[in-house]
Amino acid sequence: MMLRGDFETDSADAFLAKVEELLAGGTPRIALCLRYVKYINSTALGAIMRARTKCQEAGGDLVITRPSRLSAEIVGKMGLDTVLLLFDDEDEAVDFLVDGGAAPAQARSNEATEDACTVMFSFDDERKELLPGKRHHGVAVLDSVNADGIVFHWNPEEHGCDAADAAAMFRLDGDIRLKLQVKLARKGFFEVHGRIRNTSHNQRGDLTVAALWTKISSRDQQALRRHGEELAYLRNQATPSSADTAT
Repeated sequence: MMLRGDFETDSADAFLAKVEELLAGGTPRIALCLRYVKYINSTALGAIMRARTKCQEAGGDLVITRPSRLSAEIVGKMGLDTVLLLFDDEDEAVDFLVDGGAAPAQARSNEATEDACTVMFSFDDERKELLPGKRHHGVAVLDSVNADGIVFHWNPEEHGCDAADAAAMFRLDGDIRLKLQVKLARKGFFEVHGRIRNTSHNQRGDLTVAALWTKISSRDQQALRRHGEELAYLRNQATPSSADTAT
């Protein structure tokens, strides 16, 4: 089976339906070629893992062949290289599936991680004048995000901002506008509004800000909710079993 282009939420269900069709036709051994996949998100990764489970339950298996560089990187970042088999050679993949040939040497990831994402924030009131520079927006680092809200951190000193201005900008119950890209959720940006609920400082001087959404489209909220569910599932799948970790 070969996939092309963007493999994301809209195509994940169709992929699973095709796998079910193959299984119903007596084909429980599937070589999934990701050579031409340009983008893949958490829902698509979850679909691959669920498809592999279905194949194994039917007495077969699912392996990945000739993954694009992006696909291989994301599989590794999510720690799935501990459970998914990636073959650079299609003949070796077929040999493994049909005749029980040798499995490829797999990298062992310590934990599932995502790339650090940036968050652009701004204000619709007088607080925008406190932001350093002339663009009236700041750039922070995403800690976590879900269907209900966001947590990010920002270092005032690194941006030429003093503690008093930082406290004034991120006052409790203050409204904030945010633009961010969660690469494993979808390709585009999320543009949302939130209300600051908590702030704290760490020893490095970073200010951690937590906000709850006050304005978010149903599409964005659904995408973040499904992304969170898929991440939890994938991290559970990437965790080595007790048999794997026994010494």
